[in-house]
Amino acid sequence: CDGNPWLVCAQCAFPLVSDSELIEERFRHWQQVCWAYQLAVLNRDEIWCYSATNAADDRFDVVRALPSAIGRSIYCSGTPTAVFSWFPGFAWSMAHCRSCHAHLGWGFCPVDAAYTESCDDCVSPVGGCCSMEGMGGSLEEPANTDIEEETHDQPNGRWNGEGMSSGLVTFCGLVLTKMREKNLSVEEVNESFSWLERLHEYEAALLSLTHALQRAPPGFDLQSFWSLLETSLQEPEIDAARIRRIESSLAEAIGEFAMRDAQEEHEPAVDGEGAQGDPAAPNDNPGTLQDGATYAQSHHAEHAMT
Repeated sequence: CDGNPWLVCAQCAFPLVSDSELIEERFRHWQQVCWAYQLAVLNRDEIWCYSATNAADDRFDVVRALPSAIGRSIYCSGTPTAVFSWFPGFAWSMAHCRSCHAHLGWGFCPVDAAYTESCDDCVSPVGGCCSMEGMGGSLEEPANTDIEEETHDQPNGRWNGEGMSSGLVTFCGLVLTKMREKNLSVEEVNESFSWLERLHEYEAALLSLTHALQRAPPGFDLQSFWSLLETSLQEPEIDAARIRRIESSLAEAIGEFAMRDAQEEHEPAVDGEGAQGDPAAPNDNPGTLQDGATYAQSHHAEHAMT
């Protein structure tokens, strides 16, 4: 078939890793719960994969991939930990598809680069996982394998609020059953990546506008802006610029409203009216605001799946 072989997300078909990003070499692993075997993946006959069982006794068939997919096709979330790590000396964090957010596997980073975990019972010979020796696990280190060389330049990075940063992940462990093989042309891959960036820009603009609508002052009429937002959400093409224009118009209108409100406060009260006048009408009831925000988020989620 035409095109280059890729592993794509089984849920949304977004391209994740190419054949050149798979790691062929056998890697040091926790033999008690992880068994290494060779498998043909993306037309490559000798890729070392791992049949690994987690603490809940769930088994996964995992292939290792270079960290180049992090931030492009995959993101990591959650607090990193080395507990029950299949690859001793490496902490893991959950890895997800950047397009549909499906769980794909894990990102791994050297424990020393992430944090120092300590406890009174930690006697692991490689560090980072105090539970391994207690579980009776044994380590398998293939002959003539230099672990330091195989980790592909251990990076210097930082943890971010969502999980491992792209500069910190040394390799990914991706579940084979959560991906599919597919041949894609360079143009198809680039368009997928470009579309995802446009979608994320659109999502950020939607979130910013929704927050601006919710922060509008009491008495300000939001109806026309909610209508503009709903109309924009019905458009077939996602357009972050259009959403930003609505927010810009909203900010301008709120500024004019605040100026009029300030002028009215300095005007003398009309005969027959109290100094306070009629109470200002609310900008909208909380239910309507919440409904609008929920509507925007649900439509936004539909875009991510198409």
